[in-house]
Amino acid sequence: MYHESLREDLTQYMFKNSHKYNHLIDGDIHVHLSAQKYTNGRLSSWATEAELKAASDHHQISIHVSTDRKFTEWLKFEDQIEPSINVDRPLRLLLENSHFSVLEASVDGRQHTTHATDTHVYDWFEGKPTEPVIYLKKQNTANANTNVKRPSDTKAFKEKQVKENKPQISPQESLRKKSDETKSSVTNLSKHVLTDAEQNLLEKGLKFIPSRKNIDKVKLLADLGEWERRMRLREYFADSESNQNMKQGTIDKFRVKPKSTFTPNAGRDPSLDLYVELVKNDIISNLRKTGKLNLDKNENKAFHELLHNDSIIIRPADKGSGIVILDKQVYIESLKHEMSEDEAYRCTEGDASKQSMKNVKSLVNRLHRQGSISGDMKQYLIPRYPQAGKLKGNPKIHKADAPLRTIVSGINTATEKLAELAEHELNEYVESSPSYIRDTTDFIRKLKEVKEPLPKDNCLLFCFDVRKLYPSIPKREGLEACREALNARSNPLVTSTDDMIDVITTVLENNNFSLNENNYVQTDGVAIGSKLGKNFACSYMRKWDEKLMAAYKVPAFYKRFIDDGFGIWIGTAPELEAFTVHANSIHENIRVHLRYSPHTIVFLDTTVRMRNGHIYTDLYVKPTDKQLYIRKDSCHPPSSKRSLAYGLGLRIRRICEQEGDYNKHRNDLKLQLRRRGYSGKFVEGQLQKVDALSRTELLEK
Repeated sequence: MYHESLREDLTQYMFKNSHKYNHLIDGDIHVHLSAQKYTNGRLSSWATEAELKAASDHHQISIHVSTDRKFTEWLKFEDQIEPSINVDRPLRLLLENSHFSVLEASVDGRQHTTHATDTHVYDWFEGKPTEPVIYLKKQNTANANTNVKRPSDTKAFKEKQVKENKPQISPQESLRKKSDETKSSVTNLSKHVLTDAEQNLLEKGLKFIPSRKNIDKVKLLADLGEWERRMRLREYFADSESNQNMKQGTIDKFRVKPKSTFTPNAGRDPSLDLYVELVKNDIISNLRKTGKLNLDKNENKAFHELLHNDSIIIRPADKGSGIVILDKQVYIESLKHEMSEDEAYRCTEGDASKQSMKNVKSLVNRLHRQGSISGDMKQYLIPRYPQAGKLKGNPKIHKADAPLRTIVSGINTATEKLAELAEHELNEYVESSPSYIRDTTDFIRKLKEVKEPLPKDNCLLFCFDVRKLYPSIPKREGLEACREALNARSNPLVTSTDDMIDVITTVLENNNFSLNENNYVQTDGVAIGSKLGKNFACSYMRKWDEKLMAAYKVPAFYKRFIDDGFGIWIGTAPELEAFTVHANSIHENIRVHLRYSPHTIVFLDTTVRMRNGHIYTDLYVKPTDKQLYIRKDSCHPPSSKRSLAYGLGLRIRRICEQEGDYNKHRNDLKLQLRRRGYSGKFVEGQLQKVDALSRTELLEK
């Protein structure tokens, strides 16, 4: 029971210091640790990086991990070791094919990569010196498997297995089994048993496009005619000078454009005529060729069976691009439970869409009568065939019991166009907020504003997230923030602030949606899925930030992306926690969860590290990310497949500040795309274009 007692001790340490390791575990750390406490380290409760770091901190052991047999680079877990501790004898692990092998360290401190044999070694399983072993030479990797002494080969390990009368299964074999179990991109939480064909089909991803056996030639010719018309219109108006100013261009966005049938005649530009003719002939001539179908007979059958299976629901996972299958009844009951538990939603007896439409028409007609909007905008803001919003849920499979993240789709609802107008009018105020960041690239740019070097002592990186921000925003305070935002507009489309407040209020009060035969209306906050949602939330959070920064001590650097905040704190951990108490006292509805670390923290899709007073960023990949990129055999346009590798490469190039991090993620991406059917030559060609680009210039774009 030696291993179990060590694990229980480590779990207790992580419970007491959960703030140090929360960012390394995707999900609720306390749920994770509760499961971890009763396992032997071989089940799915493991979070390797968190436990390696915790083991190093708690036992004051230097742990080095190599990811290849060249042993040129090591991931070192020794940040929190006391300076007085000797780290010349680290515990070295080889991480290979998702499995760990232990490389024993020399008691006298000599390096295993430079000595073939030694007389004393340190057995980390027993915690004492043990018999001699043969070390792995750096210069000779051909016999690596025979030269490395694995934990399953140690005398202590074998005796322990025999004593407990257990099968002699090494930790590596257990981890390999775990890897096979978690390799699938499909999580089946339903009673339906997937066939092999259904499993293979779903592994292709929800964006996979099957090829067609028969082509609708009539539709194809109609599409070619429309394409030719667009090309000729572009050439016809290429030399015309626009006399519209920026405001007029924006107004055009909020009006119904009359359909035109005008098509310029051929003969104006011989080059265009030749191009159009060649493209049309090439497409039509290829119709005679029989292409290879990208679904076999069984997969095509599985496609139709899943499509017409009314007992299950197929949804994307909340994080990580996985696919989740749920029993339909369980899915619906879970959403109903979410609605009944949240005070921001109220059940209605019938569909409120007609009443919502009536309210929208009344408001828009009044604004038009008093001259606040034009006739074109009036026509645009009143939808023709509105319907209730649709309530959906994405399972959070990274959390216990896979709760649903509820989303209300606002497409084709009565308030969709009003929400679009309100979003535009609030945009200037939101983007001018001192804490505003647009995306990851903007975050990295603004991170460069930090004055370095930072103090090595009493300097903490911290993040917080607001729990359920959208439905938690108090309506009165939210509207007050919107009023301030509307008064600050420099180029309003609707001049009157009171009129725009009426628009926003109408959107908030008419957010009705349905789930099967059940109908609901949101009574507080703003809908997740509404076009107004982001800017309404950010307008309120800007005022919230002002109260946050009124604390007696504030961060040296602070930025926020909607409900996720990032900052640098110069001071002690208790002072930072007191700052969080102040944040949670601003409004009873708005509760934040704090994470902090003196060295490393995750924010958005970046890992922010601080070393010797300097900050740099690396790409963060969630452990649950399934990398379900578009497959090579999917019927997407070739341009989409080319831009996939190139675009993902650009993302890595922007985020990774150090060349070693970039090369690591570049190789990982290449492997992931190979698994999705792309050739190494194809991917390498796109990534080489990225290699030639300057990160500094990419961040400035």
